[in-house]
Amino acid sequence: MKILQNPIVVMIGVILATVMYVSLSVYFVESKYDEEWAEAVAVEEHILTAAANEIHHDILESIHLTNMIAEAEAMYEAEYLIKKSEGIFHSRIIAIYDEVGDAQFGIGADFIGKNFAYRRYFQDALNNGRGTEYITGKITGRDGLVTAVRTTFNDKEYVIMAKIPGKILLESFAKFKSETRDIYAIDEYNIIYLHTKEDEEDKLLTFGDKPDFRLKDKIDHRYPDRSIVHINANFKSIDDNYAIVNNKKFIAVSMPFINEGQIKVIADPVQIDRNRVQNYMLLVLIYSFGLFLSMLLIFMSVIRVKAHL
Repeated sequence: MKILQNPIVVMIGVILATVMYVSLSVYFVESKYDEEWAEAVAVEEHILTAAANEIHHDILESIHLTNMIAEAEAMYEAEYLIKKSEGIFHSRIIAIYDEVGDAQFGIGADFIGKNFAYRRYFQDALNNGRGTEYITGKITGRDGLVTAVRTTFNDKEYVIMAKIPGKILLESFAKFKSETRDIYAIDEYNIIYLHTKEDEEDKLLTFGDKPDFRLKDKIDHRYPDRSIVHINANFKSIDDNYAIVNNKKFIAVSMPFINEGQIKVIADPVQIDRNRVQNYMLLVLIYSFGLFLSMLLIFMSVIRVKAHL
């Protein structure tokens, strides 16, 4: 064991042992951090799915309402059902349009004499049987989620529509907000129609540059007389799980939206408790330094003992 009597060899051994220990400790901490990140992502995805389900639940309720009215055997019966539905469902505006889009009856707004043939939900309902769209009302100026269904009374085609005010949707949506999480619901034009940003309340937002000018007419039809606030640059949707905003990864959840493609809900990046991880790293380094000193003293003591033998 003469080699242990060489202080340089002993020092190299202690340094190598300490480096190996620190490397393993760092690997463990990084693995722990990755594990916590994965768990946090799973929690966020669960929360976002719940937020998207809030919208989806209201859509299903509105579909049930319009289907119930559409099953009436005559116009007067449909009008009776609409009156009886007032205040029971989340839908606050309900109307009947004829096949050219003229309002025949309605509650919640002054519909009579107005034409809504330009609305996408009307065209979808008339041509495909059902339409769904989040819009700003041209009469009321208020946002809301509209579902519409085609029906027939006395051999004539009509469209039944029901609109849930955006404020009602937001009340359910906003309960998923936290200090580190803002949630956004985005349409197919990348317009944020529901969000929890308090400093931008009641505003339409968008990630990225101004919407493509080729979509301007469609956006103006959906959100008439509304200005759009651009809150970020470089928005890029990757897939149903992530979106990139300003080179940061946002967690995203998408789910079917009737005749509308997808409900896409995204949240700001999760903030893991980095202080806790950093404190752990500091403890690892302190312990490693203590280990280094202890091993050094032990080996030096061994050398002294052997030198006196």
